[in-house]
Amino acid sequence: MRNKTNPPKNFFRLFFASTLLIVFYLAFHTKDVVAQTPTTTPIPVTPTVTPTPISSGSLPSQISGGPGIVTISNLVPGMQYRIVISGVVRYSRKILVDAQWNDSAPPTGCYCRYEQMIRFNGVPFAAQNGQTVFDPTHSYTFLWLAGETTLQMYANDSYYADNSGAFTYQIFEDAFIGTPTPTPTITYTPTKTSTPTPTLTNTPTATVTPTATATFTPTLTPTSTATFTPTLTSTSTATSGPTVTPTPNRTGVGTCWNSGASWPDYTTYYFIDTDSIPSSWVIPIADAADVWTNVTPSHFSLSSLYGSANFIVMGSIDEPSLYYAMTDVYASSTTPITLVTTTFDETDAPNFPPASNNLNIENVMTHEFGHWLHLEDIYDSNCTDVTMYHYIPPLNGETKKITLEQADINGANYQYP
Repeated sequence: MRNKTNPPKNFFRLFFASTLLIVFYLAFHTKDVVAQTPTTTPIPVTPTVTPTPISSGSLPSQISGGPGIVTISNLVPGMQYRIVISGVVRYSRKILVDAQWNDSAPPTGCYCRYEQMIRFNGVPFAAQNGQTVFDPTHSYTFLWLAGETTLQMYANDSYYADNSGAFTYQIFEDAFIGTPTPTPTITYTPTKTSTPTPTLTNTPTATVTPTATATFTPTLTPTSTATFTPTLTSTSTATSGPTVTPTPNRTGVGTCWNSGASWPDYTTYYFIDTDSIPSSWVIPIADAADVWTNVTPSHFSLSSLYGSANFIVMGSIDEPSLYYAMTDVYASSTTPITLVTTTFDETDAPNFPPASNNLNIENVMTHEFGHWLHLEDIYDSNCTDVTMYHYIPPLNGETKKITLEQADINGANYQYP
């Protein structure tokens, strides 16, 4: 009889064989798993693309004692351009300046004074970075929307001759937005008092005997062999000025006036930087321009034009204790005027309206606009009443320079007859 507690020998053989099969399976299966190299899908790498500037180079702090103007042409109106301006230059031999900040304010060595130094077609812009504190790399990005095909950039200053160094610039196309229509805060166009010009009407189909005693020879050759005499029909009974405006004069001298170079033509535009000039000054400045525009028989005209490179601004000047305002005229002994700027001394702002009436804006600006015609300061003590006399008594609200004296009129009529 088989004992139930002892399994048969066949059972042990079967168990042993099954165990060996499992061990061999696991051994070979594990070896296969270890030997396999996992398959991985490569992650695509996006190449870094560095944009190429359409223009780059140096932006000088001055050229020959004037602004270091850089002109970029063939731009696309309506295109927004990204302009990067980097570096530090030196003003007045002692002030370090970048495109947005300078170290003229304490503490020493700190770029703690914010000032928009770069002009784009005469207009200052705030950079996208560095509006509350200077960028330690001195690199600033400006977004400029082109309204024309040409851009002129330069660093602004009231006196350039003692500047040194240059910024660097790069210009990139950013995005096409559309043609901008700049709108100035205030547009004021002074009215010039002038003599109307008669209208000449030619009637080629008739032969008419003129009532004037002078012989008139037309510039057009008639197709007929008959004598052709045009009819002169005037729309006004006033005496007309010359048809051709004479070329401006230069470097004249007279009693209580003298002059330097002149503009190549008779119309000059100015732009008021309303970021620094109070809006209440716009009309007095325009009235001062009218004072010179209305000089007769001179054909010279001063008019406001938004974005003109000839600008009026409030800022720092080299010797604020001596000047309320300073006008810089860019010309030479042989070349005409190319640029004029007037800077009101910001340290005198408390003496100007609206803070105070100690200094009259129209009085000061009428004198400064005389320099725009390139009439020089007069130092003769016998000429203290003329507008171009160099001195304004401190803080007494003087207004007499608003009215031109005969000497001022003579100087204007000589420069621009």
